[in-house]
Amino acid sequence: MFLLMLALASILPDSGAQTSSPEAKSRRFIVLDLTGTPYERGVQHGQALREAIHKSVAIWKGNLQSTFKIDGDTFVTKFLAETNYSPAIKKWTPDLLEEVRGISDGAQIDFNTILVFQLMDEYWVNGPEITAEQHCSAMGIAGAANHPTIVAQNMDLENFRDGFQTILHIREASGLEEFVLSQPGLIAFNGMNNRGVGVNTNTVGQLAHSRDGLPVAFVVRGILQRSTYENVASFLKTVHHASGQNYTIGASGRVGYFEASSHDVVEVAATSSGRFVYHTNHPLANHDYGPEGTREMTSPNESDNSHTRYLSLQKRLSTGPGADIIQLIENTLRSHDSEQYPICREWSAKPDSFSYSSTIMILSGDSHLLASPGPPDRYPYEEFRFSQGIKNTGR
Repeated sequence: MFLLMLALASILPDSGAQTSSPEAKSRRFIVLDLTGTPYERGVQHGQALREAIHKSVAIWKGNLQSTFKIDGDTFVTKFLAETNYSPAIKKWTPDLLEEVRGISDGAQIDFNTILVFQLMDEYWVNGPEITAEQHCSAMGIAGAANHPTIVAQNMDLENFRDGFQTILHIREASGLEEFVLSQPGLIAFNGMNNRGVGVNTNTVGQLAHSRDGLPVAFVVRGILQRSTYENVASFLKTVHHASGQNYTIGASGRVGYFEASSHDVVEVAATSSGRFVYHTNHPLANHDYGPEGTREMTSPNESDNSHTRYLSLQKRLSTGPGADIIQLIENTLRSHDSEQYPICREWSAKPDSFSYSSTIMILSGDSHLLASPGPPDRYPYEEFRFSQGIKNTGR
């Protein structure tokens, strides 16, 4: 069974529009409660959001055509012919392939199309053009006597995704629950579970990528199947990664980030429970660069988008959490320290990225998710709570 907790008609973009304006402050997330086997959850997802999925995919294909100068259907066919991600998905996260198949069947949309729809980071780095746009600012802090373990980020995405902000609430028979930031038809952007694990992601396009590794969305959901920091670290260091990506992890009262490339995974753990870790979109510890990354990192631009946002995080978070840690994090995620490259990115009618959502994951104590369905300086955070609390049962 599924529960669709929001009427879709009020938030879906017009079928003829490529983007939607974020002016209405009453916007809320689409929220789906999914149960059953992976395939059943996918079917529920596809059936409940069928109209939204078809609209999302149509807008996405239009963006593919404008970006890569090739028809969207042709892009899907050529992309799958020149990459080979399915074996990695079957090896490390086979249940998620069944979930994607269920979405395809439930939405009555071609499986290959909905599979490539999941591979956002992979088509960014493997497309005929490599986008120069950089996005997402993430942070985390380990639990201490006066505050819980927290990971948080602004998820900056292309503006054509606006109006589709979605939270999946996944409940498994084992008692595992997950809150997953998504959009109709997609299995994950980031998320947290009721066992105290949370993950944020940052594209790191300078790092080497692979055409046969495990795609980012599947890595995220694989992380959320784990219960401890050690198990998450082992998973991240075992799988073969498709894309250069940073994963900021909170689990077991600890935080750290993992810069993953196709040949290496470098872990940087917090050195103190009272200090933040933070990341944007350039590598800090991993030197396994791709060809484009080697050229970029040879002469890095210290005033570019990613470095500017990193310096803003450093300035705001380097002195420690203070008395009200949630307020500090919210203020940081809403900030506009740089007019050109702010942490909080407003929606624009021009082809660009914006802060699609902002998430604050409280992972210990009173575990819950705070999420804003757009730039957090415009849309207030909504609160999401698990039905059964944190279960540190291990895996």
